[in-house]
Amino acid sequence: ISADGDTLILISWFDGDVRVWDPVRQERLAHYPGLAAPVAAVRFADGIAIAEHAKGTVSLYSDDADPVVLAGGLTAPTDLFSNDGALYVSDRADGVVLKIADNHLSLSKPELIADNLESPEGFVVFDDGVLVVEAEIARITLVDPSGNRRILAEYPAGSVGAPGLPPSQMLNGLALDDEGQVFFANETGRKLNRIRLE
Repeated sequence: ISADGDTLILISWFDGDVRVWDPVRQERLAHYPGLAAPVAAVRFADGIAIAEHAKGTVSLYSDDADPVVLAGGLTAPTDLFSNDGALYVSDRADGVVLKIADNHLSLSKPELIADNLESPEGFVVFDDGVLVVEAEIARITLVDPSGNRRILAEYPAGSVGAPGLPPSQMLNGLALDDEGQVFFANETGRKLNRIRLE
């Protein structure tokens, strides 16, 4: 799930589709079926950027045009983050966070934002660096713009996807609000945790 203004974007690799949902009117506003194991989706440019695990791509889908590949050749695209016309993707298998678009346009070559991560899943890019869930070692890490790392929290590890399925299986997501509060999912504990950036 990802926020989309007053609506929500619902992602299901199991069903192979992405839906835009109005929670107030209880109505589906858009539907993108027949996708190749979609694992993340966010509003971007004039459509929705969708990471498809089975294709190793991030593509831009809109209602009235064919999808446009924004990044390909990814081993395990896992989560997406969009901000100020830029688009980023985490790759769980390669242990990286990449910038794949800027000014609402795809980059000719992805820009490395953070590497040597252990199974990165949910993440946020902001002025202080990259805040990321390192799923297999079950910790929240802050990587500053100079590459320095600080562990902010540790929690019970989540489950690992079965062979042939997206390796995250159940995404360990993360969000940062304007007050410096970090919210992250604790899958095995069935909790939503909150910590504060210091």
